[in-house]
Amino acid sequence: MQLFLLLQKKFILNDSLDSEDMFIIKSLVLRGYSTIIVKAQNMGRIKKALLSLKNFYSVLETDSLIPQFEKDNINKLSTNNVHGKIEFKNVYFSYPTNPSNVILKNVSFIVNPGEKVALVGYSGCGKSSIIQLLNRFYDVEDGKGEILIDDINIKDYNLYELGKKIGLVSQEPSVFKRSVIENIRYGNLNASNEECL
Repeated sequence: MQLFLLLQKKFILNDSLDSEDMFIIKSLVLRGYSTIIVKAQNMGRIKKALLSLKNFYSVLETDSLIPQFEKDNINKLSTNNVHGKIEFKNVYFSYPTNPSNVILKNVSFIVNPGEKVALVGYSGCGKSSIIQLLNRFYDVEDGKGEILIDDINIKDYNLYELGKKIGLVSQEPSVFKRSVIENIRYGNLNASNEECL
């Protein structure tokens, strides 16, 4: 802005600038100045956004220890004849981000097919962790117990087929901006309305 005032003074004293030209130049300088100020203010936000994107992509590029692709599950057991007996056998579990905090300690139980079971306990006692392990969002480390379905280790089953056998509505569901039926259908895009009910 001071630069504009100095230039304006010089051109007025030299009688080389009329009032119309001065107004146009002033408008252009002010626009340029405000654009620079706005861009400078946004630089911090842009840097923060770029850092967030970098972290996001690093998570996407992290190799999963769980066989996430269909080709990785070709030689796994089919779930066609699963009856549904679930057994947790001496399971110890801590999240990879905090391995020193053991969430499940020597957890053992059996749920027989057709039984209705409720997991009840205080916040942080491991209820959600049990469900996440059963859905193989995480795996029990070797030597720290095992999870069995029909007396077979859950890791031996085809993950894609297993996912189709387990229904899950989490305590904090993510809902897409669509109708309820469309949100339900995301698990099977070809499902009929009757199958979604």
